[in-house]
Amino acid sequence: MAANTKPSATCMICSEFYNDPRMLPCLHSFCKKCLHKKVEEESDQELKCPICDKCFHNAEIDTLPQDLRKSYEAEVAMYESKLTDVSTGKCDRCVKTDVGPAIAFCCNCCEFLCKACKEDHVTWRKTLNHEVVDAGEKKGDENLLQNLPHKSMHCVMHSEEDLRFYCKSCEVLVCRDCILLEHKDHQYDRTEKVAEKEKEDLRSSCDEAEQAKASLENAIAQGEKESQCVKAKEKAVTDDIVEKFGELEMAIQIRKKTLMEKTKEISLGKLSSLTIQNDELKKMRDEIASTCQIVETATHSHAPPEILSIKRFMKAKLEGLLQQFKSCPLDPYESDIMPTSLGTESLVNKISKFGEVSGGCCPTMSTAEIYIPKAIVGKERKITVIARDESGKPFPHGGENVRAVFLLMGSEDPPVNVQIQDNDDGTYVLQLTPQVAGEHELTVTIRNQPVKQSPFVISAHQERSYTSLSQQKSISTGSAPWGVDVDDNGDLYVAESGNHRISIWGLDGSSKGTVGTQGSEAGQFSSPSDLAVRGDVIYVTDENNHRVQKISIASKSYIAHFGEKGSGDGQLSSPRGICLDPEGNVFVADYSNNRVQVFTADGTFAYSITGNASDGSSFSSPRGLAFDPNGNLHVVASGSNLVKIFTQDGKYVSEYGSGQLSSPSGIAIDEEGHSFVANNGSSYVRIFNPQYQLIQSISSSSGLVGLVLDRNGFVYVASSPNNRIYQY
Repeated sequence: MAANTKPSATCMICSEFYNDPRMLPCLHSFCKKCLHKKVEEESDQELKCPICDKCFHNAEIDTLPQDLRKSYEAEVAMYESKLTDVSTGKCDRCVKTDVGPAIAFCCNCCEFLCKACKEDHVTWRKTLNHEVVDAGEKKGDENLLQNLPHKSMHCVMHSEEDLRFYCKSCEVLVCRDCILLEHKDHQYDRTEKVAEKEKEDLRSSCDEAEQAKASLENAIAQGEKESQCVKAKEKAVTDDIVEKFGELEMAIQIRKKTLMEKTKEISLGKLSSLTIQNDELKKMRDEIASTCQIVETATHSHAPPEILSIKRFMKAKLEGLLQQFKSCPLDPYESDIMPTSLGTESLVNKISKFGEVSGGCCPTMSTAEIYIPKAIVGKERKITVIARDESGKPFPHGGENVRAVFLLMGSEDPPVNVQIQDNDDGTYVLQLTPQVAGEHELTVTIRNQPVKQSPFVISAHQERSYTSLSQQKSISTGSAPWGVDVDDNGDLYVAESGNHRISIWGLDGSSKGTVGTQGSEAGQFSSPSDLAVRGDVIYVTDENNHRVQKISIASKSYIAHFGEKGSGDGQLSSPRGICLDPEGNVFVADYSNNRVQVFTADGTFAYSITGNASDGSSFSSPRGLAFDPNGNLHVVASGSNLVKIFTQDGKYVSEYGSGQLSSPSGIAIDEEGHSFVANNGSSYVRIFNPQYQLIQSISSSSGLVGLVLDRNGFVYVASSPNNRIYQY
């Protein structure tokens, strides 16, 4: 260990003087060999800074910049260390092996000198004016650090040359020979001149950083102020809870006392009635006992004349008592019934739900309901933002700080103005109008935190008239194209049912490759019927394998699949159409089971949509699926020659197309709600307005199946028997 040295001169990994220090992007420096060793020790070849713990993947250590200042400080510290301990110092000039210890140090030559060499050094003409320091005399002298030449400034390739120049083309220090050889014809300048300019740039950047720091400090102060507000609010709410529940407790106690007093009153009444009845019985009992005693005494002790003189009264008394006894009720009774209606169960249930305390919505769980990420230039587009709690349930209160930034990607134009309407029920409506065509980025935040999946990409295009569409071009594909979709780059993806594969095409008709072969293994297909592209993933309904497969676009390889043949939950039978909602949930037209099944993004079964015959919402042989701008699901019921509309959770809304469709198959919906339905039983694409009225029919080829709209509003429809995709 380098003992008694400045911390700035030692590596924090090996605790020795820096040896070829290299600076990481976090501005912390370590020996190059130490960094190599640390990378080798990490299993994932990840370099983690020992000071700040920042990680750098695939770090090229040899290309990291040298920290020349650390090298210089290490050299100086090493010399100072030797000066303090003369017993270890050896003369750097003597060639003899038995020389004495170094007793001095030349600050100009950076060499230790023995007694003899020192005497020569201070008398030789070339070194006469060099500063020679005796060992132990200038320990810690700061002048020593300032006067030492920087050895690290010598060129590695040309050791006799100093690094006096800076190659601007390569951004490296170079010497004179480097300029003439390795860096010939490059732009360069003297290090001092370049350094001064770079210092100015760094100072300017530092000034900006200081301003940013000041802004951050203000933000931190604001955060601390907000924290105090939150704590004050916590106390106020806590006090309010204590007060309200105190009132409840008092009300319960008062009610308890009232009911107990009422119970006591009723009980006393009943006991009083029983007491009266018992008193009457006791009175009769005592009178009978007294009379019987008198009679008994007379019959035993009275003389015949005495008995006969009073027998009429005694007989009458006994008969009167017996007659009274016969009419006296011998079952004293008072009901012990005391009906109560406390309703504790319902009251406890109400109390368990009484009151509500909420910390507001959870921004990262809140959603922007963008079912169709498109807009028309010059027309207002409305997007609903739903505030949600931590579990994803809608948060039913307004007042959140919702912000939105809508700007043209790749442009320096200011953002498009976005109006935000708070509906006071946890939903917010964004109103935006793109001014030019192109890809736009929409960033939505709540309390400065992005909502789920923000930012969003919205394609703006010029408005098209659907009453006068004509065929623009056609693309020749492989056998029996069915499902079609487009990605964010405008490339066309086709499910070739006859070739059992997915083909990819540029809009100019150029082929960009295929995915999959015929079979039932992972990544193989048997008559794929439809597909949906989301990000880097293609979701494919693999019809005859009765499953949905997920394929990576980048690697054109299998990711996963879900579903199997059957009619139970999560099972499929000849799946056809497929679409995804903004959350990534997958909706699959389960053709032979006459239902739509819904899966989560990871392929877990969620629920089914089947409709009900009693209200006319049932359907048969579903094919195409699409969401409209309001989030309603349109189901093309091929067997019913209708399009059925359901809410996302399966509630029936309406239907359209009666008498206008013939074995309909594919469907696409634009950002305004116009529906395009391909008819497999005819040669037409029917176009319906947002009120589901037929406004146009495009005459095309036979066997129309899949259909999609691209980001510019063009319509692509697949003709299976003609092996072509037509653009309108």
